[in-house]
Amino acid sequence: MISFLSGTVHRIAADHLVVLTYGVGRKVHVTPDTLTATRHGA
Repeated sequence: MISFLSGTVHRIAADHLVVLTYGVGRKVHVTPDTLTATRHGA
C-alpha cells in the first residue's frame, strides 16, 4: 500500500515537473537541447 502510494506521488510529481518545465520553456523560450538535458537530468 505504501509503495503504491509512493509510486503515485512520484508519478504526479514527475507530471508536474514536466508541465512546469514546459511552461517555463515557453516563457523563457528554452532551446530543445536544454529542455532535453533538463528532463534527462531529473
